[in-house]
Amino acid sequence: MPASSLAFQYATGVLPILWLATLWGARALTETQRGYGSGFEPDATSAAIGAAAAGLVLSLYVGQLPYSRPTLLDVRAQTYGAGKDWSRGPGAPIGRWLNEHTRSLRGTPDATVLATGRAAAHLIGVRELETIGQYLQRREALSQLPDRRGHPLRAYQWILIDRDDGLHQTRQEVDAVEQEAVAEGFEVIDRLETLVLYRRLPGE
Repeated sequence: MPASSLAFQYATGVLPILWLATLWGARALTETQRGYGSGFEPDATSAAIGAAAAGLVLSLYVGQLPYSRPTLLDVRAQTYGAGKDWSRGPGAPIGRWLNEHTRSLRGTPDATVLATGRAAAHLIGVRELETIGQYLQRREALSQLPDRRGHPLRAYQWILIDRDDGLHQTRQEVDAVEQEAVAEGFEVIDRLETLVLYRRLPGE
């Protein structure tokens, strides 16, 4: 199964270490208390409760739960600019729009998609996925592939763009790709605020 989030690895790698450290600490404490003859011998249930409590507290700082604080502030600032208040959660209109279209693309057989970096993170699992940043770097080599028919855009059926996403591409680069797409026969299927979805017309 493909990963569902490119950022999930950060918390996933840290929390198990902290959770196991809590279990190890409970065991070490038990052995220490036995050495002093205090009679303090927590059972496995107590150790498990302690580990769960530690995990819940630590997930405030490095977690994926609804109450967890954002852990990728530097990436968000680099992507959308510092000091901006972006409401892109699942309940926001722009979040619902993105979820609807990315879910539809993931369910489209043999979908080939070109997308800006952050939008591409929602499309893992499609047959072919390329970020605009990587596309621009590999443009010359891509144009020589047989399925490109002389132009690097011709292998893609869909282009999903967030014009405010500056993590791996500039606004000028996004504008240039959009102009290319229109020239190559792509049409706008839907748009909302800074998000635009293009589809290549049949026969183009």
